[in-house]
Amino acid sequence: MTDIWYQGKQHYIPVIIDHTAADERQRGNGDNSEGFNRVSCLVYMSLYDFGCVPKRGRQIEIDEAGAVNLYYIAKADCEDGEIILELEMVDE
Repeated sequence: MTDIWYQGKQHYIPVIIDHTAADERQRGNGDNSEGFNRVSCLVYMSLYDFGCVPKRGRQIEIDEAGAVNLYYIAKADCEDGEIILELEMVDE
C-alpha cells in the first residue's frame, strides 16, 4: 500500500514498483546532458483501485519508503484491469 498523487487527487492503493524490470528494457541512445541520468521504473496497479488509466506525458507522484518521487508517465497501458505504467524522471 502506498500513496500516489495524480491530477490533484491522492490515492492510497496497493502497487508494485519495479526498478529492475525497467533497467532491463532496451533504451535508445539519448542526448542526456553530462551529469544527468534517466531513472525509470515500472508500476503495476489495479484499474479498479486507481479509477482511471493515467495519461502519457502527465506527472505522477509516488511515496517510496517515505520519499515522494515525481515521475513523468512515458507509457501507460491497461491489460485485463491491470494498469502498467512506465515512469521516468531526471536524476542529477
